[in-house]
Amino acid sequence: MGRALDDIYEQEVTSLYSQISVNATQVLGLKCQIGHLDSTSFHTDGIYETAQNEKAFNSEPDLTVSTNNQNVSNTETDLFALTNDESASQLETDQEIDSLRSKEATIRLESTFQLETDKETDSLRSKEAAIHLESASQLETDKETDSLRSKETVIHLESASQFETDKEKDAHAEVINITKGYSRDHRPDLNQVILQLIVENQAGIPILMKPMDGNSDDKTGFRETIQTHIKQLMTAHPLKYIISDSALYNEKSLQTLAKNPDIHWISRVPESINEAKEAIEKAELSEMTVIDEQTRYQAISSNYAGIEQRWILIHSCQAEKRAKHTINKQCLKASTANLKAFNNLCRKTFSSKEEAQEALQKFEKKLLFTSVEETEIKVIPRYKTRGKPAKNAKPDYYVYQIEGYLSTSFRYREARLKRKSCFIVATNEMNVDALPDPEVLVQYKNQQKVERGFRFLKDPMFLADSLFLKSPKRIMALMMVMTVCLLVYAALEYRMRQSIKEKNQTFPNQKGKLIKNPTIRWVFQYFVGIHVVILGNIQTTVTNLNEHHLNLLALLGKRYEAFYY
Repeated sequence: MGRALDDIYEQEVTSLYSQISVNATQVLGLKCQIGHLDSTSFHTDGIYETAQNEKAFNSEPDLTVSTNNQNVSNTETDLFALTNDESASQLETDQEIDSLRSKEATIRLESTFQLETDKETDSLRSKEAAIHLESASQLETDKETDSLRSKETVIHLESASQFETDKEKDAHAEVINITKGYSRDHRPDLNQVILQLIVENQAGIPILMKPMDGNSDDKTGFRETIQTHIKQLMTAHPLKYIISDSALYNEKSLQTLAKNPDIHWISRVPESINEAKEAIEKAELSEMTVIDEQTRYQAISSNYAGIEQRWILIHSCQAEKRAKHTINKQCLKASTANLKAFNNLCRKTFSSKEEAQEALQKFEKKLLFTSVEETEIKVIPRYKTRGKPAKNAKPDYYVYQIEGYLSTSFRYREARLKRKSCFIVATNEMNVDALPDPEVLVQYKNQQKVERGFRFLKDPMFLADSLFLKSPKRIMALMMVMTVCLLVYAALEYRMRQSIKEKNQTFPNQKGKLIKNPTIRWVFQYFVGIHVVILGNIQTTVTNLNEHHLNLLALLGKRYEAFYY
C-alpha cells in the first residue's frame, strides 16, 4: 500500500483527481455550474517534521507500533549493568591512571615532532621561493589560463548548484507541512492536515481536492486556490458560481475573484464588518419581503472592496428562537455577576468624590446587559474616637460611597438578538433575472453538501477519523484516495435517487415509511444480512432478498442485478 501511495503522489494528487472528477461528471451528465468551496481538518497521530526531513520519513515504517517487549528487555539489561558497576570501579580507576600517563608521554613526543616539523617547513619555504623566482614568467602565463578555466568551472558548478537547489525547493513546496492549527475536530493537542474541496451542487461530487498545511488559514487558502485553479476548473467544467462561507468574503479575495469576470460568487458577509452591522441595525422586519413563514429578506446594494454587489439581508425565525435561548442564558449570567460586582463597589469607601466617580465610570464601561441607574455619591463623616460621637462634635474626615441600582439593558439585548437572528449573503451577480434574490439563499444553503461530504470522510464506519501514515507524501495520496471514495459514494447515491425519481418508485426509510430520497448509507445498512448459500457444485442461492431489494437492484441496472442472481 505504501508504494502505491508513493506512485499516486508522484502523479500530483490534485491534478490526478481533477482528471477523475471530469470523467465522473461526464458519465453522470452533471452540469457543474455551481461549486461549493470549503475545508476541514484531519488530526494525525505521530510526530511529523517539515518537508526538508521527508527523506528521514521514507526510511521509517508507516504505522507506529508500541514495543513493550523491547522496553522490558532494555530494563533487564540496565539492571544487570548496575550490579556489575561496583566490582568494576577499581579496575576503571587503574585504567584512568594509565591513560593519563600515556597522554603525558604523547604530548611530549608531539612537542618534539612539532619543533622538527617547523624547521623542515622553513627550509621548504626558502627552496620554494627560489623556484618561484626562476619560473615566475611561466607561472604567470599558466595562472591566467588556469584562472579562466577555474572561473568557467565555478560558473558551471554554481549553475548546477542553483538548479539542484531550485528543484529541492519545488519538491519541498509540494509537500504539505503537518503541524498544529485550528482544529475542527476539537483536538488542538494533535498535529493535523487540511483538506480543501470544491463540490458541485447536483450530486455533491468533489470536482477539486487539495491537501494543505495543518496551520492553513481559510482566508488565504481559498484565495490561493482561486488564483491557482479557477481557470483550470472553468476549462474542465462550465462553472458559473463559486459559493463559500464568510472566509471567502474579504477585500483581497474579492479583488482576486474580480479578475475573472466570467465567474460569479455567493458568500456570507462576516458580522465583524461595520457596514454589515449598520445594515442589520437599520433593518425593519415589517419592510422585509416574506419568503415563507420562517424567512424574510431585504435586498441591499453595496460597493464593499470597490466591487458592485447585492446584499440579501435575511431574517430567520428559527435563528431568532435559538438566539433567544442563548442570549437569555448570557443575560442571566452577566446580570448575576454584575450585581455582585456592583454591591462590592457600593460597600467600598473612597477618599474623594473624584475617586468614587472614576471607579464608577470604570465599572460602567464593562457593562453590556445591564446599566447603572440613579447613581449618587454619598458623603459619610468619620471620627477617630471610639463610640458614639458627641452631638456637636465635628468629623475628623469624610469618606465617599456610591449608591444606585442595576437595571437590565433591554436595548442592548434586543440589538444583540437582532444581530443573531439576521445574516447577510452577498453576490456579485447583479442580474436579478439570472439569479433572483430568494435563489441566492437557496444556493447558499446548499453549502451543506460539502459538510455532508466531510462527515462521510470522517466517519469511522466508512473511512477513518484520524490518519496514522508517517510520511506527509503518503498522507496527501491517501487523502486523494479518500476523496475518490467520496466521489463513488456521492455518484451512487445520485444515480439511485435519479432512478427512483424517474420510475416514480419508493424505498423504506429507517421507520418503514416509503420515501423517494433515501441515503446510500441507509441502503447499505438495509442490504446487510443478505447471504450466498452454495450447495456443493450444484446450486448457488442468495437468501433474505425481499421486494424492496429487488426493486432497487432493477432500478440500478443489470450490472447490479448480476451480483445477486
